[in-house]
Amino acid sequence: MFKHIRKCIISGLFILVPMWVSVLVIRAVYRVMVSALLPVLEYFFPNTPDFILAIISILLFMVLLYLIGVMTRFVIGQHILRMAEKLFLHIPVAKTVYSAVKQIIVSITATTRPSFKSVVLVQFPHSDMRALGFVTGSYTAPDGQEYWNVFIPTCPNPTSGYLEFVPKERIEATDLSIEDGVKMVISLGALSPRNNIEPNKNSKKQEV
Repeated sequence: MFKHIRKCIISGLFILVPMWVSVLVIRAVYRVMVSALLPVLEYFFPNTPDFILAIISILLFMVLLYLIGVMTRFVIGQHILRMAEKLFLHIPVAKTVYSAVKQIIVSITATTRPSFKSVVLVQFPHSDMRALGFVTGSYTAPDGQEYWNVFIPTCPNPTSGYLEFVPKERIEATDLSIEDGVKMVISLGALSPRNNIEPNKNSKKQEV
């Protein structure tokens, strides 16, 4: 019962923490933007109620997010964003917070990417071991051999890893969901849906 409760609490944290951090970031950006926009809005709309100004601020905030998203589609916008990211990475405290939050958000949102079709086991790094992988597609070689494109993530950061082309007949299917697979990678296997391994309390260190 204690292990079940602990596992559920950890799973809840993986879901709640990114949402909470995202809300804090959005609130901070919104407050900064509103503090800059309110004097301008009150100047052009002096007799407008505060809630109307708040709605206008929210709409302008959404437009700002849209424009930032559009910027990422162009080379100049990507260059500007990379420069801003480098600036954050050179600030001691901001570097740690930015890197951690970005990794968490990218990792969690990766569970909703349509490119991950299923969770499988493949022989990696050699035939006596198995690695957890995500199927992203398939490839047929000129000789007719069909391969599955399998992304093998690194732990605990699933945003990097190895792309392996595995013969279809050597793929071992699992009943894990994409979300469960990503959680296992991030938690180093601690959040396995069927983790029945018990620590050996009676084990002793072997003498060399």
